[in-house]
Amino acid sequence: MDSPITPSTPLRYPFPPGRDGGVPSVLDWARENKPVCPVVLPSGDRVWMVTRTDDITLVLTDPRFSRNLAQAEAPRFAGDDYTTLTGALFNLAGPRHTRVRQIIDRFYSPRAVRRYRPVIEEQAARLLEEMAQGPNPADLMTAYANALPLRAAREILAVPEHLADIYHSSVVTQNHLGASAETVAAATAAVTDFAREVIEVKRHGPDPAEPVGALIRAHSGSLISNDELIGTTAYLLITASEPLTAPLGTGALTLLTHPRQLRECVTDPGLWAGAVEEILRRHHGALGRPRVATEELSLHGVTIREGEGICCAMPAATHDSAHYPEPSRFDIHRTTDSSLAFGAGPHACLGAPLARLFLHTAFEALFTRFPDLTLATPNYEIPWEGDLVFTKPACLPVTW
Repeated sequence: MDSPITPSTPLRYPFPPGRDGGVPSVLDWARENKPVCPVVLPSGDRVWMVTRTDDITLVLTDPRFSRNLAQAEAPRFAGDDYTTLTGALFNLAGPRHTRVRQIIDRFYSPRAVRRYRPVIEEQAARLLEEMAQGPNPADLMTAYANALPLRAAREILAVPEHLADIYHSSVVTQNHLGASAETVAAATAAVTDFAREVIEVKRHGPDPAEPVGALIRAHSGSLISNDELIGTTAYLLITASEPLTAPLGTGALTLLTHPRQLRECVTDPGLWAGAVEEILRRHHGALGRPRVATEELSLHGVTIREGEGICCAMPAATHDSAHYPEPSRFDIHRTTDSSLAFGAGPHACLGAPLARLFLHTAFEALFTRFPDLTLATPNYEIPWEGDLVFTKPACLPVTW
């Protein structure tokens, strides 16, 4: 692999709304017609990266690119991150992946997640009331965006109350691109231990009507292994909070910097679904977790050898002008959606319907409770946490 992009190149997606030209390098590469580029991950692993929608879809759906990153030689973002969990859903393939996923699929269908809306509404109302009673201006990240996903996740996953706060800092650490391999490994071990503790507490009376309980019942019936039980429980805990914090915070900032479209949503709540799709399209993360080529193949004249890693520049996937006209423009009335932001193929994000419902509910609750919410500082002065996989504002001062 010749002349790879250096590790200092931003591989995340710090795209402050309203700042023209603030596009990350992954989009620059796509615009420069480099469909396949060599990059170096923060962990030091060298991989290939694809930057076009059609090629990204190919990598996500073609079985020649394996999702199993638990193998020792697989590339990863920062040392021993959660891709080392051997039984986690995202590291399974073929019939094994289907067998485990079908146990929890039923909890995350568009129809099934509707039952979680009252939970999200209740937790949102509590946080917003606390915010209303507190200082004005307030930091929306601390008061709302950082707190709501975790509170909702506790209820949805039925995490025992005495365990509720233990794992959050570890999840944040796992998604930190600048953390050392040792720090990330310790965080992964902490989340795994937490998953074991949750399982142990629930094992004596597992509720098959909630995801972790269903996994425990499946293990008791020898349908899944112990590694699959622990790894997939850890996966649910990992993905239930932090990945929702970023689009909630960044989405609120985006809406506040596009007041006309925000007013449209407040006036016509039927537009919130389109606003969520556009927020997810525009601000949905960084590079996709690497895949591993299972055989040698050629893509745009580049030879990718068996065993080499390949990443998808996911922001580029939904900013490809061949598929999304004027991709840098925020437009809640687009006819395209954010589906590719959640991946594609067998490993398309299990929680996509829940993420959409969560953001829809959270934004509607926020701007119904505070219809006059505005930024308390110019948007270009807002600091960003750029070293996280899920880039978000470090703080978001607002007033009402």
